[in-house]
Amino acid sequence: MSGSNPQEDIHYNRRLRGTPSVKFRNRISLAILSASILAGVAFHFTPGAQRLSKRIQEGEFNNSEETQMKSDMIFERLREDFDKARKKDKTDGVRGY
Repeated sequence: MSGSNPQEDIHYNRRLRGTPSVKFRNRISLAILSASILAGVAFHFTPGAQRLSKRIQEGEFNNSEETQMKSDMIFERLREDFDKARKKDKTDGVRGY
């Protein structure tokens, strides 16, 4: 169904190529893309965004040692619980879900 042969393509008469609706669609998509790029660039250079970027680069939002330790403990506990559940599932022979 790749050629321009009407016998191959059942939707041959439904093609939009070269019609005003395609030009309109392309203009709308170009306008949306342009507005998005312009908004992104404008936001990037605002004072608030620059302050936020500076704070991120300085590491202000990095986890402290205490927070990282608590997070590691939680994930270790979850891993142990899942391991126990998997072992129990294998011994029962029945899936739990």
